[in-house]
Amino acid sequence: MFVLVSVVVISLLAVAFLAIKYLSRKRQNSMKIRIVEFTYLNQPVGCFQTPPKTSGCYQYEPYRSLGHYELIEQVGAQAKPQCEYSYQNKKRSFQITDSPEPGVLQIENIYSRKD
Repeated sequence: MFVLVSVVVISLLAVAFLAIKYLSRKRQNSMKIRIVEFTYLNQPVGCFQTPPKTSGCYQYEPYRSLGHYELIEQVGAQAKPQCEYSYQNKKRSFQITDSPEPGVLQIENIYSRKD
């Protein structure tokens, strides 16, 4: 009887260990953040946690840089500055049409570049 109980307990512990290991790995994979830096006139401006693929509003982390200053000046002057980023070995360009609030950009005309 003791041997049977021991086998059951060891089996349950092994299953619990494997479940915890699986859930831990799944959580780590879901927490991966793909930070993508973008530039204006070859100067760093900021980074996206989710790179833009379609037109819309995107949150970004602005850098305290000359590139960011010039970009916001152009947006404020109603210009549509052209920015770019690299993601998965592809260069993409896009236009910024507005910055409705700090840390948010309205983006249009996203396309892949061929250099």
